[in-house]
Amino acid sequence: MTELPLLIAIALALPSKHQAIDHIPHLINHFLVPPTIDAAVYLDLQLVSKVFGDCRPLTVGAMDGAAALGRLDILDRLDASRSEGCSAAAFNGAAANNHLKVLKWLLRRHSHHCNFTEALASAAGAGHLRVVKVLTKSEYVGYHVLDYDVVMEAVV
Repeated sequence: MTELPLLIAIALALPSKHQAIDHIPHLINHFLVPPTIDAAVYLDLQLVSKVFGDCRPLTVGAMDGAAALGRLDILDRLDASRSEGCSAAAFNGAAANNHLKVLKWLLRRHSHHCNFTEALASAAGAGHLRVVKVLTKSEYVGYHVLDYDVVMEAVV
């Protein structure tokens, strides 16, 4: 990983006597910049991704966030260029927000990460009947034990 570039605001905000002490701007910079750039990726902040992409890692949170926002374009890009994959939160977010195309995409590529009970509860709780139908008719659901009590609690 490369060295974290200094934020311009640090140079502008710090008094010159503190800037002269080499480690102080770097400590402040590390405190202000988040440990990952997941949010920048799924919010499509390309400049942030470009500047900090080599010094801050991505986690599954990038795909999870993109799925929750329905950003299939970003999911495609991340899936092609990264190996982190996603977590069950991607399915839950897509289901809760009625992103049917994203959910189908996730099921084709990463169904092994899906917790079908949670995804069904997310969709049912938000009243997304089409998503519930897709999840219950999925060829992958047969491999998972569903807890319909959890799903019914989400509906009520």
